[in-house]
Amino acid sequence: MTVSLFAFVFAAWAAYKKIVWGNPVSGYTSLMVVILFFSGVQLITLGIIGEYLSRIVTKVKRRTVYLLDEKINF
Repeated sequence: MTVSLFAFVFAAWAAYKKIVWGNPVSGYTSLMVVILFFSGVQLITLGIIGEYLSRIVTKVKRRTVYLLDEKINF
């Protein structure tokens, strides 16, 4: 979320810079803002997927011990 927040701050700074001084490179500002914003969204999504997978692994580890214990006592 920090990267997405930085994208908005960068967009405000770039817009101010463009209005006050002008920007010699056309398209740079919009391209950087879009890349930063979607990189932040992508990192958030990967974090959610990682959290989901870690919970699955934890549940599978508990289940395996339970099934082995049940089969040995069988």
